[in-house]
Amino acid sequence: MFFAKEPGEKVMADVNVNKVVDWKSFSLFLLLSLSLSFSYYAFFSPISVDVVLDANPQRDEASLRQGLCLYPDVMQLFYAHEGDGYTERQSEHLKIETGRNVYTFSIGQYKTVDELKRGWKLRFDPVMYPGTVSVRRIVLRQDGCKPLTIDGKSNIDLIQPVNDVEKIESRGSSLVIVSSGCDPQLELRIPASAVRIDYLLFFKVFCVTLLISVLLYFVFLRNRVVSEFNFAPYLLIFVLGLIFSTAAISRNVIHADEVVHVRAGEYYQNHVLPPEICDPETRNTYSVFGVSRLDNFEIVYTLAGKFSRLLEFLNVGEFQRFRFFNVFLFFALFCLSLRYEEFITVSLPLLISPQIWYLFTYFNSDAFSLFVIMLVCYQVIAENSMTNRYLNAQDNGQSPVFRALLVGLLFSLLLLLKLNYYIFIVFLCLVFLHKLVTGKFLNPKTVMRRMGVILLISAAIFGVRWGVDVNRNGLHRGEKRMECRAELAEHDFNPNTPLEHRYPFLRLRQRDVPVGKLFEDYNWGFKTFVHSFGVYYSHPLAAMGFYKFVMAATVVFGLYVTGAILFSAGKDHILLLGIVIFCSCFLVALDLWNSWTASFQAQGRYLFPIPVLVAYLIHETRSCLNRKVISGFVLLLFCLSTYSYIFIGMRQLLSL
Repeated sequence: MFFAKEPGEKVMADVNVNKVVDWKSFSLFLLLSLSLSFSYYAFFSPISVDVVLDANPQRDEASLRQGLCLYPDVMQLFYAHEGDGYTERQSEHLKIETGRNVYTFSIGQYKTVDELKRGWKLRFDPVMYPGTVSVRRIVLRQDGCKPLTIDGKSNIDLIQPVNDVEKIESRGSSLVIVSSGCDPQLELRIPASAVRIDYLLFFKVFCVTLLISVLLYFVFLRNRVVSEFNFAPYLLIFVLGLIFSTAAISRNVIHADEVVHVRAGEYYQNHVLPPEICDPETRNTYSVFGVSRLDNFEIVYTLAGKFSRLLEFLNVGEFQRFRFFNVFLFFALFCLSLRYEEFITVSLPLLISPQIWYLFTYFNSDAFSLFVIMLVCYQVIAENSMTNRYLNAQDNGQSPVFRALLVGLLFSLLLLLKLNYYIFIVFLCLVFLHKLVTGKFLNPKTVMRRMGVILLISAAIFGVRWGVDVNRNGLHRGEKRMECRAELAEHDFNPNTPLEHRYPFLRLRQRDVPVGKLFEDYNWGFKTFVHSFGVYYSHPLAAMGFYKFVMAATVVFGLYVTGAILFSAGKDHILLLGIVIFCSCFLVALDLWNSWTASFQAQGRYLFPIPVLVAYLIHETRSCLNRKVISGFVLLLFCLSTYSYIFIGMRQLLSL
């Protein structure tokens, strides 16, 4: 039948394929892993240049007041091979920020491990005005080579003045550069003899690859589960490769808001507790709106900051280190799909939209939020999950305290996510009531008591975070944030700027724009869908017919699932369908309200909790759904996503 499973077809197989160790297959797997690892270091070793300043540069204020120097707050690095000229295309510029001492430049991405030995020259423009700048050190890094450090005591002969440099002198271990004009230039020539291969790094790569290969093979691959969607893990590893490649080779500061996310994460590299709102040390984390991610309760920046600190040994740029945090999250989801049967269904949303793939390629808070709700979703649907074992364990007077703490810790993360993911908390509450009313729990009183314990633990953990904030900012954090916005926001986004002079897409409701105009004149609905399925930098490049086809396929699938449940399922499943529809519509309404009353943003990523809700629905109502129809829809969207990501997204991102 079209709606029901086919005769003789199992809804969900529960067979684990356990075999003795096949050393031949393991050796081939290890050889493949080592080949991929060493190939990356041999052919994709990016070069970066770290510039560490002693303090903020001293300016000639007279020249700045006369307007002689156009870009006073910028430093720039040009790079070229010997014999070639310098061009703007082969350069990178960074803004000099108060309180910031470390600046990292990237010199291309597709570099072989011996690239630095092929004769490179760099032109460093430390400032763009007459004045003095003290450089503690300049460090050239490339994976596979030992860092090359230039400072006041070593390799100073490699650096020569070219233009508008009055003098260079050594003061201790620092280089003091005195510029005499608006375009001071220093040239660094890198002889092959100054570059040495780092053989210890390759030994570390071998050890880490060996460890990961053993983990993957013996924990996941050797004990693969059999599922009705068994194709999903194979596709996920393909997507993981795309995500890793994009995260590693795309340039910095081209992804939406990534700079302020990275700056927020940088703070936690050296701190544990959150800062005070408008702390001078965190001024570089504030956006044009005068808002910092550090002022929220999201825990992702703490975790990503510590993760980035652990990856400092890789000698990659700070942006890449933070991006690898999201890549690691996707890798963890892939591993879970290999190991746990129910998680394969939960992972299906990862295959249907290239926008979700793109979300994991640069550092942001949405990827971690999606990761957490997928973990919690698995905990709810899997009978043998840690959560369900705790809730349904026999009440014999021995309370599994450690398990309760772990479950409470996991669920507390839901309170420390991006606000649009709070809809998943509403969904969980409704699902719990649904199971309670329909008699899904064998011992409802025990379940309710233990659920209360989970809520108390989660509330206690959140209370600690809230208490730290009260200690730093007091009870009137809203007023404090508004004062900070008034001080730091740019003119077009400042709350003190008259509404008619502010950014035209702010406060549309106050501008007397009817909500219906958001659909008619601003095209909010279609833009939101397009941004759910393939907008990577600024504007979609695919033809509108492509997005309309995807929209039509999504609508048809939604009608199929709805019809199958309404006509083939019982009241329990119909009620669950109603819960999913209610939560989805509620989230869309909140997104629309935000675009109308605050800032117009037709961002599809705000609605990414919805696919997880649908995955939960598919798992719970799988007895009345046809597996081939579900698989066909997922594979169709996967093929369209692959086309969009590779031929549109990666082409656009790598050309910037």
